[in-house]
Amino acid sequence: MVASSCLLDSHVFLWLIQEPEKAGPLTQRRVKRSSKLFVSLASIWELGNEHVKGKLAYSATELLRGVTDMNAVLLGIDVEHVIGATSNAIWHSDPFDRMLLAQAKAEYLAFITADKTILDFNLGFVMDARQQWTRFYSGNPCGSSSC
Repeated sequence: MVASSCLLDSHVFLWLIQEPEKAGPLTQRRVKRSSKLFVSLASIWELGNEHVKGKLAYSATELLRGVTDMNAVLLGIDVEHVIGATSNAIWHSDPFDRMLLAQAKAEYLAFITADKTILDFNLGFVMDARQQWTRFYSGNPCGSSSC
């Protein structure tokens, strides 16, 4: 069974806005066919911080417009997500990545990323954004590993 809804990692969201060719053909197909495409409020927060530091051209307001323009749904942060992101079950040094993983797991969403650290976790719900072929989502949000 393949998850029909997807959560985009922050960098994948940016790729799809400004450089869609960076995303592999499988990701592009997946985004087009997704019943619901999600961008996390955590991604807007993370990328908005980069804008404030002068490292990103898009403000949080412009990023939110990008979510709307791509017909995506903004995924808010709730208590279950915070508990998941602060547990030892999913550990990543970046708190925004921990939040995104916790959200995808809690909401049973396929998570699309090119982050090697995340991909190396071998979680069943994570998809490589640059991948040319499919290898993911067994129905168990943790794949063969226990997370």
